[in-house]
Amino acid sequence: MKHQGFTLVEVIVVAVIVAVLAMFAVQIYAGYVKDSKEQVLENSAANAATFLNTALNLNADVPSTLIPATLTSGSEWVTFVPSGDSVTFTPPEGVTIMITSDVVTASKGTETSKNYLFR
Repeated sequence: MKHQGFTLVEVIVVAVIVAVLAMFAVQIYAGYVKDSKEQVLENSAANAATFLNTALNLNADVPSTLIPATLTSGSEWVTFVPSGDSVTFTPPEGVTIMITSDVVTASKGTETSKNYLFR
């Protein structure tokens, strides 16, 4: 008798192996996505703190109404440095920057960055 094709058991074994590999691939991909979202928050908060430090160190015009503040995407800080140039900071899409008297934090949805000090 000539054997043609695969048995049902062989097909099921291959399907199970492919499913297990796909499960691991999805988990790894989800980890990369989560890490990249966290990095956006960390960079946003760090950039906002750097912006504030630079503005304060250059004796730039940082109005007292700026601190405390909440800055969302679509809004921006504009400050003027002694050379007459303006410097702006705008948060990325969907990121909210919260500024208290000396701490900058970024958030998006339920994720929050660590605190960044300025001054």
